[in-house]
Parts: sequence; C-alpha cells; structure tokens
Amino acid sequence: MESPTEKLELITKYFADFTPKQLSQFEALEPAYKEWNSQINVISRKDIDELYRQRAHQLRDKYDYVVLWFSGGADSNNVLNSFIDNDIKIDEVVSMINYSATGDKENYLNGEIFHVASPKIIAAQAKQPHLHHRFLDLAQPYIDFFSERESIDWVYGMNDLLNPNNIVPHFL
Repeated sequence: MESPTEKLELITKYFADFTPKQLSQFEALEPAYKEWNSQINVISRKDIDELYRQRAHQLRDKYDYVVLWFSGGADSNNVLNSFIDNDIKIDEVVSMINYSATGDKENYLNGEIFHVASPKIIAAQAKQPHLHHRFLDLAQPYIDFFSERESIDWVYGMNDLLNPNNIVPHFL
C-alpha cells in the first residue's frame, strides 16, 4: 500500500536522528526480506505475501462479516494490506483507545491509533469506500473490570499477558 519512500518518510517523521547510512539500510530491508524469503524452502516455497493473500481469502469465504482489530503496528498492518492490496473486501476495522479516560490523543495507546492507524485506515477506505473504522474506547470497561473483581483469580488465566490492554479485550 505504501511506497518505500512513504515508509521512509513515516520513519523519519518520528525518528529524525538517523544517519544517511541507517536510512539506506532501512530502504534495503524490504527487498532483502523478500529475497531471503524467496530462498527459504518452507511451506511449499510460497512467499509470505501469497500466504497472507490466501488467508485473507479463507477468512472472507468463511465469514459474512470480517472485522480486523487494528493498532497500526506491523502485524495488523500486514493483515490489512493483505485484504486491501488483493481487493478482498474487509467490512470493519476496530481500533482500541482510552480517550475518554485521558482526553489525550498523544498518550501511549491513543497516539499510535490517532497518528499511525487512522491515516492508514483512511488510505484503505479510498480503495474500499464501504470499510467502516470504529474506535472502541475501553476506558470504562477497564475501570469496570478492575473495580468489579473481588478476587484476582483471573490472573491465572492470563499467563504472560498482564497488561490492561491485553486483559480487558481478553474478557470482552
């Protein structure tokens, strides 16, 4: 979806202290990964883009309504691109925020959503105008979850995911 130049501009927008050599190394990453991936003899020699495309088709064929939890990070971005770049319909993208608790669009969780995820969704909507982007404000569910618990037994089911951003969605 993004050109190598756009990807580099996004990196330098937030991290401006790279040397020219480091920027050159960033530019070389994507082709290097694709080259390396093409030489690995796994999963019937299919490249990762093809696997993403196939999985997107499987999901679209299996479900009437496809929703993607989207943070704007690498994993959710790859999934979104597998739908958009292959013209496979995705119905809705949901991004978790905690804006009502903080009123701050710049904090840890909200900053990534408002400054990284939202622009990517707007670009995706240009290709799939029916795509709905919903913000799920989890501030109140967080408060309810932690204030309504009389016991901490829920901790045992969380393994290593003890982070409010992982805990509450797990129980929704």
